[in-house]
Amino acid sequence: MARSNAEDRRAQVIDAAIALFAHTGYEGTKTSAIAARVGVSQPYLFQLFPTKKAIFIAAWHQACDRIVETLTEAVAATPRERRLPVLAAAYDELVTTDRDLLTIQIHAWSASASDADIAEATRAGLERLRDSAIEQLGISAEQSTRLLADMAFYNISVGVAMRDPGDCTVTRLLQQHR
Repeated sequence: MARSNAEDRRAQVIDAAIALFAHTGYEGTKTSAIAARVGVSQPYLFQLFPTKKAIFIAAWHQACDRIVETLTEAVAATPRERRLPVLAAAYDELVTTDRDLLTIQIHAWSASASDADIAEATRAGLERLRDSAIEQLGISAEQSTRLLADMAFYNISVGVAMRDPGDCTVTRLLQQHR
């Protein structure tokens, strides 16, 4: 069954929103810029999504989906006991090759500090990532939380262009924990 025009447009809006929110953050992104990038009017944009916040939350959920899908695909053919380094390497590559997924995470964390709805969506996304790691890797909640912390630290190190972010890759951080 083909998607309707509105469903296609929603997907286009979300893709454009990920890129724009990643570059200018929640507060700095104008809905007019999202509408222009997709080629729709603002009134039509607001028929698809009731608020800018709803667009941001949808973009955040899509970003989380992409991360989970990428990591799940990366470890699918690997025996469970050898998945952790494969997952870490896949995340390291994802962060360095898809800057939008890196920076929308940072902007979601930042916007969460001042908006309860975004905080709830961000928390749900992080819990989904944690739960996926538990399921894919067969690790404890504590180990999965540590993995997310390493991922967040790597995001920050790449985001602020630390002198040698290679020292902060998830792969390298996990090796240091052993």
